[in-house]
Amino acid sequence: AGSSSNWMIYSTALLERSWLEFERRKTADRAMLQMQALIDQHSTKLTLMQSTYKSIEDSAPAQDRLRYIYCVSYLSHFELKRDLAFKYLRSQVFASALNYFRELELWDEVVTCYQLMSKPHRAELVVRDRLKFGETPYMLTSLADLTQKEDLYERAWQISNGRFPRCMRTLAKICHDRGEFENCCKYLDRALSVQPLVPTAWYLKGIACMRIERWDDAIMAFVRCVQQDMEIGEAWANIGAIHMRLRRWNQAYPALTEALKHKHGSWKVLENLMAETAQHMNSLLDLRLQSQRPVHIDELRHLAYITSNMAHAAVSATSVASTAIAPITAVSVSNNSSNTEEEVEEEESEYAGILLVASPPPEPALSVETLLTRITNTIPSDPQVWDVMAEFQHAMGRFDLELEARIKQFRAVKSKSLWERDKDLIAAAHSAAVEMIKALKHLGRKSDYYSCKSLLRTAMGQLDPSRGTAWADAAATWAAMLADLDAAFTEKL
Repeated sequence: AGSSSNWMIYSTALLERSWLEFERRKTADRAMLQMQALIDQHSTKLTLMQSTYKSIEDSAPAQDRLRYIYCVSYLSHFELKRDLAFKYLRSQVFASALNYFRELELWDEVVTCYQLMSKPHRAELVVRDRLKFGETPYMLTSLADLTQKEDLYERAWQISNGRFPRCMRTLAKICHDRGEFENCCKYLDRALSVQPLVPTAWYLKGIACMRIERWDDAIMAFVRCVQQDMEIGEAWANIGAIHMRLRRWNQAYPALTEALKHKHGSWKVLENLMAETAQHMNSLLDLRLQSQRPVHIDELRHLAYITSNMAHAAVSATSVASTAIAPITAVSVSNNSSNTEEEVEEEESEYAGILLVASPPPEPALSVETLLTRITNTIPSDPQVWDVMAEFQHAMGRFDLELEARIKQFRAVKSKSLWERDKDLIAAAHSAAVEMIKALKHLGRKSDYYSCKSLLRTAMGQLDPSRGTAWADAAATWAAMLADLDAAFTEKL
């Protein structure tokens, strides 16, 4: 094209190149400027791309322009303006697009531009002016958008003989926002019967069907949605969520993993996949500030239970426990030959029942332990998190860490505002106290006796048994536990 001396052939080549360049983001602006220059060459007016009279005088004469008119696919002047106007509209250059649409009297697009430019009053003036010349489905729908009169949508559908789906899609969206999901599905069925290749309409229908628990229809709608646009991660996530609700686990997992490919930063998708790996739970913890969701205790407890059992089975299989305890005890006795028998027995009884593991636990248990540690550091005031941590450490045979978690669980309950007046918190504190004393007795260490006793006595002092049965039962039980604790540790004092 650069070597051609004919104006029409050269301009056609430039136009073809502009069409191709417009599809690329980096060259779209240059393509529109090139098309603007081609349009300006059709006129004798001074424009931005034709800024001097000399450039007008140097343009090709009419006979050169018409020489190959039947051999090239060059658009007419008005078609070229229309094409450029729609490209401006697609690129969100609304003011330039509006000028061309008004010049070409494309009133539907004029209304669209005014609406996109946030000028509803100007749009309404154009709509009412055009309706004087006759009703059209687009103008009635635009007037309904501007005036919020829903009967105009029905009127637009009626005069189009059921062939203008946009009015039904808009009406369906209004019904969805009001919670009228049955009507929403009805209007969407009308719209999709005329124009089925609208993925957003299928997605909205799927949401409405989920609200009224029409699960099969919802899955069908979301499937049609992802068939037309596979990158709608929300649709994949909803397919997986429905299959999970219907307990179709094998079908839910592929949909959720596909959703994660497109919505890897969505806490909702990660929430559905939480039971799969501890890595997803770590990612969900990263997004906690965005979602403001509580920690999923049940799933976390289940994950900790499974991995701790795996670790316990691995330790038992290699007989680590039987080979680790004896050497440590023997070394401690031989290195302290000056100790009396009573001191040695006391030292052995202090660590009785503690499982000493020589090798580290398996990888899943390490991942869960890292996750639990991170959660307790992030949310140290949640008693349920410390409860899960204590159960995990107990299953791993780390009874000293279990007791530490139980103490922190009890303190977390006490840190709640006015806990001594809340019946549910009293029950939580009672449960935490029972588990704490149980762990203390199981560990049998004197060094922890005083701290647990002091913590329990302080809590008893804050209780008022006269407030009700729950308070009186807790106070009586804690007093009995203190007495039993004193009796158990009296011989060691």
